[in-house]
Amino acid sequence: MSNKHTTLRKPVLLTSLPLGVMSFLLPIYSKKLGMNAVEITGLFSILSLILIITRPIIGKFTDSFGRKPILIVSCILFAASYFIFSIATTSVLIYAARIFQGIATATMTISTYSIISDTTKENNFSKAFGRIHSYKSTGSLYGCIIASIILSFMTFTQGWKMLFLIFSILSIYSVIEVIKNIPESKKIVTVKCDINKNKSRNTMKLLIIVFMTCISSSILGPVFMIYMQDKFTNNILLLAYAFFPALISESLLSKRIGAFSDKCGYRYSMIFGILICAIISIITPSANSILILAILWILSTLGGVLYNVSEKNIYTDMIGESCVGVMYSIYSIVCDFGLMIGPLVGGILYDNVSHQAPFYLSGFFMVIVAILILILIKKDSICRVD
Repeated sequence: MSNKHTTLRKPVLLTSLPLGVMSFLLPIYSKKLGMNAVEITGLFSILSLILIITRPIIGKFTDSFGRKPILIVSCILFAASYFIFSIATTSVLIYAARIFQGIATATMTISTYSIISDTTKENNFSKAFGRIHSYKSTGSLYGCIIASIILSFMTFTQGWKMLFLIFSILSIYSVIEVIKNIPESKKIVTVKCDINKNKSRNTMKLLIIVFMTCISSSILGPVFMIYMQDKFTNNILLLAYAFFPALISESLLSKRIGAFSDKCGYRYSMIFGILICAIISIITPSANSILILAILWILSTLGGVLYNVSEKNIYTDMIGESCVGVMYSIYSIVCDFGLMIGPLVGGILYDNVSHQAPFYLSGFFMVIVAILILILIKKDSICRVD
């Protein structure tokens, strides 16, 4: 079981390299190309739109053609996306690269989730999801390190081109890794795929919780960096360094957090994780130093990992072996709708109520989610001690 998951390490890690630096560098590079604020924010909105459009189709393809072919396509699309980013000199090319990235993200998510569902024992789902989470975080961390090195001796524009060319080449290498080392995991299921059967009442309750969680967690998306710049410093690099400890912690501890969730019950792990995030969101406006902010980021990140791996564990257990790809596409679409609504709410509050309001609303919303988990999600496991 472990070997089946470790084979995913290189493809997931290599295609995740730009994720950590994208939020910092993409707006800067886009602005250098002469794009206005609406065009730049549109780059982030179009990603969610592409995910919503493509995931139902990809889910069906994953169930029909298998996990491995879809994973190969994902790595190829990531390589194409990063190459277009490297040569992009117009807004049209930047948007084209973003569209390819959106399709690649959808195919990667559904294929890897489906592989985990196929190859993992029921009581180890959270550990497996934590492992994948760790691979992504490690990739993001390595990408930040590579970007820091390259941008230290090149101009920003030259560094951007070189950076994404490297990311593209490494994504091509990940295609080779998938072809050579990852077997097809799709099970031959004799029972006909019945989506309505899989969409049980409990599954729908969980999807409501997923939707609300994605809204609450994304409320801070468009305003968090603006708030930090207003309160602390305009030095983006300094804020990035404050974020590094959280990224390192996520990379090192995700697998262990997943194992903790498997042992101590994913229902209560969900509640504990979301409450940690709620508390951190509420007290963040009171932080008065970069050091305190870095500590809060670490705690919030680890709480988010605990919640996310536990949530995926419950969902995977609910959907069974039939229509895995389609059911994960439904899960992802629910997430994407939440991630579209949250930023709009946060931006409106930040501009029209107060700069602290998005933090307080996000925390309050998370507390409501914790209560709903306690009420609506009945299934749990008893904490087991080795």
